[in-house]
Amino acid sequence: MKESDICKQIKEIMWAKGMTYEGLANKAGLGTTTVFDMLNGKKSPKAETLFRALDALGLSIEIVEKE
Repeated sequence: MKESDICKQIKEIMWAKGMTYEGLANKAGLGTTTVFDMLNGKKSPKAETLFRALDALGLSIEIVEKE
């Protein structure tokens, strides 16, 4: 799955839960601009940033190694 697809899904879930960019940022301990830029494809997020946003939404992502 591409990074942009993950960010799109995070944004959709954020809206579905009634959260704003600011609300997600506060819950994840991130800056509002960081969250906005990440979810709108303006910046490529670090893995830690993605994980924090996912955790704030009660989600996780499974990483599978290729053999």
